[in-house]
Amino acid sequence: MDGFEELSNQLNRMAKGAKELEGTHETSFAELFTDSFVQANSKFHSMDEFWQSVGINSTEDFDNIPDEKLNAFVSSNTTFSTFQEMLDEATNVYISRKLGF
Repeated sequence: MDGFEELSNQLNRMAKGAKELEGTHETSFAELFTDSFVQANSKFHSMDEFWQSVGINSTEDFDNIPDEKLNAFVSSNTTFSTFQEMLDEATNVYISRKLGF
């Protein structure tokens, strides 16, 4: 495969990924917080392990945890200062992955 064909294929994959990202849709925490993301940015092996350590076992637990408690846990156990910062970076990585970077 020549360089032009390779570039064309890459651009096509990027266009397909961009099309998948169009509009409004929900993305699960599992899609955002992959094991590789969690391992690279925390002392945990998976997001399940992270949630269990902070005491979150359900959506209701997540909805009810005080921001201060979650942010303190994130600050102490990850490379991020807040959960929002962690979520933002996971989203950026997800988008980059979808676009083929």
